[in-house]
Amino acid sequence: MTHQQLSALVTRAQDGDNEALSALYLATKDASYFFALQLLKNADDAQDACAATYVAMVERLGTLRNPAALVSWLRAVLLNECRKLLKKRGQAPLPERPDALPGVADDLNAEFLPHDALDNAETRARLQQAIAESLSAEQRAALLLFYYDGKPIAEIAAITEANENTVKNRLFESRRKLKAALADERRQGLLAATPLLGLLLSDMASRSAMTAVQTAAVAQSVTSATGVAIGSTGAASAAAAGVAAGLSAKVVAVVVAVVVAAGGFAAFKLIGGGKEDPAPTPPPAVTATATPTP
Repeated sequence: MTHQQLSALVTRAQDGDNEALSALYLATKDASYFFALQLLKNADDAQDACAATYVAMVERLGTLRNPAALVSWLRAVLLNECRKLLKKRGQAPLPERPDALPGVADDLNAEFLPHDALDNAETRARLQQAIAESLSAEQRAALLLFYYDGKPIAEIAAITEANENTVKNRLFESRRKLKAALADERRQGLLAATPLLGLLLSDMASRSAMTAVQTAAVAQSVTSATGVAIGSTGAASAAAAGVAAGLSAKVVAVVVAVVVAAGGFAAFKLIGGGKEDPAPTPPPAVTATATPTP
C-alpha cells in the first residue's frame, strides 16, 4: 500500500468511514506491535501499549491535519504509551553518554553488519540479543525509527521529542554497541552494508506479527473504550491486505541477494517499510555539530 492509499484511508476515516478506520488498524497493527515489543520486551505490555495507541487513533484521528503523517503520529503516541509502561514498572533507563558523538563523521550507512546476518541463525540471534539487552529503550526507538521505518533524523527528533543531536547520539551509541556484540565477525572482516539492518529488523518483524487472538483482543479493547468496532469486517481486511500480506519469503530472499550484490539502499526501504513508494536518499552521515534548540 502506498502513502497515497494510506492517506486516502485516513481521509475516509476522518469523514466517519468505520471500514477505513478498521483498515488503518489492520494495516498498521503488526508494525506497531513489533515496535512496542522491541521497547517493552513483553508481549502483554506490548499488546496493552497498542490498545492504548489505537484508542487514541479512534478518538483523535480527526485532529491529524496531514493524513500522510499517520505512521509518524502513531509512532509518537505508541512511544509515549511505552514510556508510561516503563515508568510504571519502575524501570530506570540505561544511561546515555552525553559525549558519545564522534569527533569525525560516522556514516550511518557504513558497513558494520555481518554479510550472513539474515542467513546465519546464530549471528542473527546474537544481534537480536544485543538489540534487546545492550540498548536502552530510547536507543531502540531511534534504531527502529531510522533503520526500520526509514525516518530522517529531523522527523525522529519530532517523534521522540528530542533534539537532533540527541537522536544522532542514540544512533551512534546503538551502532557502537552492536559492533561490540559482533566483534568476532568484525575481526574476520565479514561485514555488510547497514541496509541489512533494515532487512534484519523486517525479518524480526515478520516473526513477531500479532496473532489472531491478539488482533481481536486489541480491537475489543478499542471497542470497549470508544464504542467503535474496528478490525472485524471483510471489507476492512481486504483494504488492508496490501500492507498485511507483505512480501513472500522467496521475494525477500531475491531482494536480499540483489541488495548485497549491488550495495544498494532501495531494498532496505522497500522491505523495512513495506511500501511501494520509491526509495529515499540514504540518510546523511552523523557529524558532531552544535546542539540545536529542542
